[in-house]
Amino acid sequence: MEWLRATHILRQQRAWGPSAHVRDIASADYPTAATRPLNSRLSSAKFAQTFGWTAPDWRHSTDLVVRRLLKDSNQC
Repeated sequence: MEWLRATHILRQQRAWGPSAHVRDIASADYPTAATRPLNSRLSSAKFAQTFGWTAPDWRHSTDLVVRRLLKDSNQC
């Protein structure tokens, strides 16, 4: 799932500003001290049921953040 998010962020960056070339690697090629579970997604269903609010799709929020960061970096 993380590679999907990273790929989405890089595509948005390329669409709106300067970009970097990033090479995909497998998790096994980047060892860390902590082991990661195969599925670490969290459900927000109980939060939505309790508070009546559902978070927007992560892609939408990511697009907004990338555009804002690029806009802010161009003002420096």
